[in-house]
Amino acid sequence: KGNNKGAQMRVKAKVRPPRLDGRALGLFATRTPHRPNPIGLTCVRLERVSGRDIFVSGLDMLDGTPILDIKPYIPHYDALPGARVPEWIAAAAVFRRVRISSEASRSIAAGAELAEHYKTAEEFERALKEILSHDIRSHFQRNLKATKPRQVSPSGASGSGGDAKQRQRQHGNGGSCSREFEVRPED
Repeated sequence: KGNNKGAQMRVKAKVRPPRLDGRALGLFATRTPHRPNPIGLTCVRLERVSGRDIFVSGLDMLDGTPILDIKPYIPHYDALPGARVPEWIAAAAVFRRVRISSEASRSIAAGAELAEHYKTAEEFERALKEILSHDIRSHFQRNLKATKPRQVSPSGASGSGGDAKQRQRQHGNGGSCSREFEVRPED
């Protein structure tokens, strides 16, 4: 009991990447965000610079991760044509089929003005399908019988089931979670 920060900060040395269907690997052999420090490396596309703000896209980072450094990509130095990757990474990814119901499409279209990261409802739907087709759920989560649909907001927040009205009260009517869309993976 009590506040044991050491126990909370422990990181498991092995993780189970979704593509390995339950097999464990050392965390440094994977792209897991569960690391002993909050620092990660990723390629980004520089979209624009406005004053002291830098706008990037295409990044492989969790929201809120601090960006410590940005360097230009120089193909002559940064490309590694002879790079080798483990067999499990080189294997073709398995993608799930994603279908968005007409009811969900109408709900997405009605909430398009709330999406700060997408210009149109169609763009949000394309991104949603692409993300869900990768099925990044863990082996354990994939084998659970879904009892509640996932709820996804245009700003990227998600949750399972729960009280949408309570979340709306927490985030306010104009907040990023004020409209949610139910999504069920097809088996």
